[in-house]
Amino acid sequence: MNSKKRNRFWQLHSLLGITLGLPLFVIFVAGTLAFFEPHALNWLQPQFDRLSAEKKALNPAIDQLLQQHPETDEISVVFASEARPVTDIYLEANHEATHYWLDPVTHEATRATEHEADIFHFFVNLHYFEFIPYGREATGVIAALFFTIILTGVVYQWRRMKQDAHPKNLSLQNKNRWKNIHRFTSLFTLPFQIVYSATGAALALGLLLAAPAIYLYFDGKSEALNEALFPGQVITAAPVSETPQFPIDEAISVARSEWPAEVTPLLMQIHYHEKSEAAPASNTIILHGKENGTHFVGTHLLTLDGDLNVIHDQTPTSHLGPMMIEGLVNLHFASFNNLVIKIVFIFAGLIVSLSIAAGVFIFLQRRLQNVSQKTRSTKILTILTHWCLGGLPLAIALSLHTAQFAPDFPLHVFSAVMAVTFITSIIVKKPLACYSLLSAAAYIALPITFALAHKQSPLQFGSEHATMVTLFNLFFVFTAAGIYGLKVSLKTLGTAEESSA
Repeated sequence: MNSKKRNRFWQLHSLLGITLGLPLFVIFVAGTLAFFEPHALNWLQPQFDRLSAEKKALNPAIDQLLQQHPETDEISVVFASEARPVTDIYLEANHEATHYWLDPVTHEATRATEHEADIFHFFVNLHYFEFIPYGREATGVIAALFFTIILTGVVYQWRRMKQDAHPKNLSLQNKNRWKNIHRFTSLFTLPFQIVYSATGAALALGLLLAAPAIYLYFDGKSEALNEALFPGQVITAAPVSETPQFPIDEAISVARSEWPAEVTPLLMQIHYHEKSEAAPASNTIILHGKENGTHFVGTHLLTLDGDLNVIHDQTPTSHLGPMMIEGLVNLHFASFNNLVIKIVFIFAGLIVSLSIAAGVFIFLQRRLQNVSQKTRSTKILTILTHWCLGGLPLAIALSLHTAQFAPDFPLHVFSAVMAVTFITSIIVKKPLACYSLLSAAAYIALPITFALAHKQSPLQFGSEHATMVTLFNLFFVFTAAGIYGLKVSLKTLGTAEESSA
């Protein structure tokens, strides 16, 4: 390829990188932490660590909660597992859910931390930009454009990337430090970047983009479309009495008898539909089960009526729509029921975040060194870069510290730190080095905070719960090391900024 064509790829790569670099950094940092969301309870509430105790019936605990919430018309139960040793119970009335945790030993129900205050649930929302209108669709567009960034970068830098394949060729001299870091990390995370961008775009935009074709295929019949994509959700149950019934244990027994022995119940939803002019009262019970061991798709679904008769049975491969959606979700979030694969994806996400940060620095340095581009927009970009790359990691670290001692206030701390760092990014000339040093110290101290808050060792072994606790704390140590390396490398940016003064 001649230099003129390669330069076109570079121009497109630069344009998309400078435009989407900071949103991509937010998406990947939040997405890396979102990997932990199903297992965050191990680190935030480690007292729920005794799954080996004898399992008791759930009906008595459910009945006790129903006495406190007599208006309940829907119940969702997420069963305890080794990776999350607590049963989650959601009681819903008039579309308002109340969340309880059920201790695996005492079977005492306690009010759970509300989603509005759950810091890891917030990371999931931040990953999808849920705080802005059409945020999920926006992340899908960014993910699709990220694939273009990957393609143009590989075409333009392929020769140099092959040279960087050996770590001995990685130079950290000030002049080319960020270029080398960007190429090296991009090369070794290239498969993960492709997976993240393709599955992210498909999950956020796939159904939206495919809607016209699907609509035409089903002749505009939404019922047929729902039946194809979500068959277990649209089954009409037989009429029952007008009194809600929630037979949790009995439904589990039916599911175990219908499913193969290697399938473990995962969650249950019971919907009670009140009597209306159009239909009598009815109960619909939906159970989800997951196959043991590593799998790409492994969800079984069973739908029962109020009398526990099977009205729908779905295997992982029996329906194309659910199978495709589950496959995309599992691939994007590494939900293969294998902890080692998830760890690999988590640390790959962390390295991709570093690669994106290095790319943003490269583009910013070029603008700062170019006299014709020393405009107000460049100053704004510099402020936003300092704020995003420095303020966001610091806000996350301090909110995680808060979650250990004051679980209702981590989001308040996150918002306050983001506000303060934004102001200081405007006032202080070069705040990023300070942010990085504070962030590294905050992350390295998180295992200590865990030990002080729960009187437990930050390194535990012997069970999957203990492994998750250890994984969390080691992840924070590695994050601190990466951020400190970022701080040490900031002389390059400082030199560029001084030359622009």
